[in-house]
Amino acid sequence: MAKEKMNKYQPRTLAIIALTIILVLIPVTLVLDFVAMHDAILQFIGGLFVAVILTIFLMLAFLVSLVLIFGIIILQNRGFWPLKAAISVFKEIMGSIVVEEKAIQLFIIFRAIIIVVCIAVIIIALIARSKVKKENVELKTKEMNSALSKAKGATVLSIIGLVLSALMILLVSLL
Repeated sequence: MAKEKMNKYQPRTLAIIALTIILVLIPVTLVLDFVAMHDAILQFIGGLFVAVILTIFLMLAFLVSLVLIFGIIILQNRGFWPLKAAISVFKEIMGSIVVEEKAIQLFIIFRAIIIVVCIAVIIIALIARSKVKKENVELKTKEMNSALSKAKGATVLSIIGLVLSALMILLVSLL
């Protein structure tokens, strides 16, 4: 009786473990990405902030120059100059962002760890699914259906994480 009860809850437990691991891995991945690339991310955010502030300031200067008589002449000669100036400043700021080799290596190490964890979660979820399928049809209960759906969810999320991590490693290694 105890063995049958243990077999009844084992797939559900495995499925819950797999789903919990992959759901915890999502925010952990974001934190690890920020740890690896914090300098470049902060430079990018700072560059966006400076570009937005400069664009607002240039638009105000453009409106003031239109009110004055010389604004129409500048608009005819140079076109919509606030946009051109904002784009050139944005390109200059974004071009100055440098991703260090150490950050790239750390990012690849973190993503490799995430790939290993995703593979482990896929294996755990597949074990849970196979244990559910091994059960007799008359023993399939709400717990077994719950285990099957949780295992499928963990499998899908793990495959997505695996593919995205592999693509990110490929993209970052091109830098």
